[in-house]
Amino acid sequence: MQKDIWEKKDCINQPQPLYIIHLHQLNFHAPVGVYEEERILGNLLEFSMDVHYAEPHQYDSIHDTLNYELLFRIVEARMKQPYSLLESLAADIIHAVHERFQRVTAVKISIIKKNPPISGCRGDVGITISRSFVGI
Repeated sequence: MQKDIWEKKDCINQPQPLYIIHLHQLNFHAPVGVYEEERILGNLLEFSMDVHYAEPHQYDSIHDTLNYELLFRIVEARMKQPYSLLESLAADIIHAVHERFQRVTAVKISIIKKNPPISGCRGDVGITISRSFVGI
């Protein structure tokens, strides 16, 4: 009979499981950009975030995991504020997520600016920022 690989006795020397919450391909109209017009008129941004966190003690309670809705609200609030750079926006979101959820071990954010105001550009531009909180 094959043993269940998730039994505690079989995982004694294994690293703690990593849990990741995904918020992917969220679209926002946000006042982000170097040009004043971008901060007035806004830009269409596509936002994705992976939030790594420590293993919950239980698996069937919202209090034992990270709440998707609260994560979304953090992002949504920042998307309403003007920023010159995508990097500044991402850094503020990472800070707010870690401040709200102490169990977070890492955050990775990608923000894509759709149809940027760059002459001749027929695509998208964007950034990705990762931050680890292990050992901090």
